[in-house]
Amino acid sequence: MLSKAPILFCKGFFEPCIAAGGFRPNLLMLRRDARSTALSHLRKNSVPGRTGGAGVRYLISPHDRPYLEIERPDDLSDYQLCYWYCLEIELRQALYGQIADQLGGMQTASLFTKELGDLNRLVEISTALQLAPPADIARTQLAQAGGWEQHIMPRQKTSLWSWILTLRPQKKTWKIAC
Repeated sequence: MLSKAPILFCKGFFEPCIAAGGFRPNLLMLRRDARSTALSHLRKNSVPGRTGGAGVRYLISPHDRPYLEIERPDDLSDYQLCYWYCLEIELRQALYGQIADQLGGMQTASLFTKELGDLNRLVEISTALQLAPPADIARTQLAQAGGWEQHIMPRQKTSLWSWILTLRPQKKTWKIAC
């Protein structure tokens, strides 16, 4: 099963799920440029631990037992908090990858946002995480589903994700992103 639980999963669900035993999901880590992501959070008024809605409810704050500790978070500007949040997520992705390697039984893959439109990269990731049939079959199915060539147009990405969600993976896979 492919699940989109990026913010909540890394806000403290990963560690207890792994500690409970038997839960060994595959991990797809979506990587984004920290500066542009921090600016995006700032524009949306989603400041970790400060703004209502997403900032408090969904984003990790320096007061949520982070891995990347800062001494006086209340002294940071809103932008600095947003940037810290992105660095915290990058650190969690690295740590979760190490945990997956140490425990075994979990596949990990990283995907940069700019690669979302690269058909070959998506097929590679889908196959590595056991979300798709072998690469040649997956590439053919994707091409037939949307008529894509090397890069997918933005309006076609929704169809691509719909196709991916119809696949029957052998393991649970979680997408972790900031």
